[in-house]
This record gives sequence, C-alpha cells and structure tokens, in this order.
Amino acid sequence: MNEQPIKMKRRRFFKFTLRTALLALIAASVLLGWKANKARRQQKTLAAVRKMGGMYFYEFTLDATGNPVAAEPPGPAWLRNQIGLDFLSDVGRIDIYGTQASDLTPLSGLTNLRWLMLEGTPVSDLAPLAGMTNLRALSLDSTQASDLTPLARMTSLEVLRLCGTDVSDLTPLVKLLHFRGTQAISD
Repeated sequence: MNEQPIKMKRRRFFKFTLRTALLALIAASVLLGWKANKARRQQKTLAAVRKMGGMYFYEFTLDATGNPVAAEPPGPAWLRNQIGLDFLSDVGRIDIYGTQASDLTPLSGLTNLRWLMLEGTPVSDLAPLAGMTNLRALSLDSTQASDLTPLARMTSLEVLRLCGTDVSDLTPLVKLLHFRGTQAISD
C-alpha cells in the first residue's frame, strides 16, 4: 500500500502585522499617558488641599454615604509603592473646615469628587466647582457663598448645606434631578 502522510495545516490564531502591533502600542501609550497625567493633576490638587489645611479621602476609603471606613487600598503594595495611590484611585471626599482657604481653583480638576465640605471658610466664588458633575453632597455652612448659579449643572447633587450663608436664591437648583434639598438654618 502506498499511503501518503497527511499534512496537518498549522493554524495561526493570532497573526499581527507590524502596523497592527504599532497601533496597539500607540493606543496603550496614549491611555497610560492620559491616566498618568490625571494622577499627576490629582497629586498636585491634593498638595494644594493640604496647604489649605484640608483633608482628603480616596474613594476606596468611603462608604456609600461618604463616611470614612477602614479599607484595603487597591492594587498590590509593590505597585502602589512604585506608581502611587493617585494612579489607582480617585479622591472621593475633601473636607476643608475653619481655614482661610478662599480660592477653590485648585479643586476644579477633580471631576469625580463626590463629597465636598467647605465649612467655616471665606469661600464666596463657586465657579471652580461648576465642572464637578459627580458631586453628591456639598456643604457650604458658614461660608460667604451667595450665588449658586455655578451649581446648576451638578446633576448628581443630592444634598446641599447652606447654614449661616447669605444665599437667598435657590432657582439655579430647580432642574437638578437627584436633588433632595437644602439644609439652611438661620442663626
């Protein structure tokens, strides 16, 4: 019998051209560059918060209501030590109580911030907060804030505290879907 051996075709599951590999490398580089730039901006903002006398909490350290809880940081320890926590987690809450901080411009880049407490500060201009559309709670107790117009786009805002302020017009808040109300108690 004259049998011929059967040739098995080798299948190539992943066949990339050099062009495809370069495009994938460029896409990954752009993504990592964007993430690194965001982390660097957050570090810079947190340095400004410390300089103002404030405190901050990362998202993983907060419960659903914004209260700090003990939690394990994301990622392995060796990675956190190499690239920093700002690369792995967003800041979720900032508290600035009873300080002379009046300029909120350094906070304007924290678009994922969910809780902001500015009690007992001379803050009057809320314009730097206008881009914080993920903010759920804002406390302006005992501040000099009077114009709430910059808050009109804060579609996630649920709670706004205005005790001891000169705010008299709440109409900028009318179109907020999740808004539950304000707490404004006169002295």
